Amino acid sequence: MPMSSLSLFGDTNPGGSDKLNVVHARFEKSEPFSFGLFDGFTSLRVLTYSVSIPMTVRMLDRFDTVDCVFGYEGILHDFSDILACQKVLSEHLMTAVKGLEDEKKQRIIAKIAERKVSFRVVKNAIAHAKIYLLENQEHRRVIVGSANLSDRAFSGKQAETLIAFDDDE
Repeated sequence: MPMSSLSLFGDTNPGGSDKLNVVHARFEKSEPFSFGLFDGFTSLRVLTYSVSIPMTVRMLDRFDTVDCVFGYEGILHDFSDILACQKVLSEHLMTAVKGLEDEKKQRIIAKIAERKVSFRVVKNAIAHAKIYLLENQEHRRVIVGSANLSDRAFSGKQAETLIAFDDDE
């Protein structure tokens, strides 16, 4: 199946458009953000336009597996640029992890070594969406909104919106 026909919400793109779709949903409630929104899930897959290293470390500590896709390749033009980007990101993560307490540091380093963490970049396109897919053995939560995977976005200091869907097919 061609990649353009895949959708987060099913096997095919119901509108037939690769540009912009509208998902109809119902409002249930509103509550202030808390990191409790992520509690109980073991896996995080995220599409984000940008990240901060401290928030990335926080997510590496919170989840057993993390798969992060950056929505913009920016100055990454070829394979060597991608390798350089991964090297720099890994170095920044390792520097940030060094300041953590030993137990937390060892957990994160083990996840990286066991390849339970991956970072990828969207090629030949820009994905400005912010989508967080959280899973465990029994449940799935999809969070969409304007918040990048960064401390600033999740701090409450700037206007951001998140919408959560729980176990919604």
